[in-house]
Amino acid sequence: MHCWKSKSIKRKRFLQIEVLTSCQTLFYLRKKIIMRLVFTIAVMLLFTQSGCLKKCAYTQNTSSAPQAEQTELQDFITRNNITAVKDPSGYFYNIITPGDNNKPTLCSNLSVRYTGTLTNGTIFDSGSTSFQLNTLIEGWKRALPKIGVGGKIMMYLPPTFAYGSRGVGSIPPNSILIFEVELLEIF
Repeated sequence: MHCWKSKSIKRKRFLQIEVLTSCQTLFYLRKKIIMRLVFTIAVMLLFTQSGCLKKCAYTQNTSSAPQAEQTELQDFITRNNITAVKDPSGYFYNIITPGDNNKPTLCSNLSVRYTGTLTNGTIFDSGSTSFQLNTLIEGWKRALPKIGVGGKIMMYLPPTFAYGSRGVGSIPPNSILIFEVELLEIF
């Protein structure tokens, strides 16, 4: 499009002004669109660099519980006639309900209903909550991926896979913990 063509000089100036204004408007619209695209790309890069869109990079801890803790937990299981499977790393579990095929990974966000109990039967915590699996105690990170949504599991955790020697709240240091957990949702 040529903004300066016209038949008469008078009309030429009028058309020039009018058409140049239209050309400038078109130029500014294109500039505005390009600036929006640049802004959108910049925001996406910012989120990617800040971690908001990054993939979870958590790696599974493959260590085992100390043999003394495994023996103590095995004695508790045997003494109380509990039916449970021993994981090679040293904790025990019993899948009550397997749930569906939608199983969590360490980077999954979950909703669960749970009850935490000491070996003497004292309930130290219970309720419903949501979290990212890799932010929890080691025993949960290892056992919860064994069930799918709608599943329920009993976990018998040695201290190393629970709170260890530090204890928390009403949980004494070096406690074996028992959790019954129902996986409600992965989101």
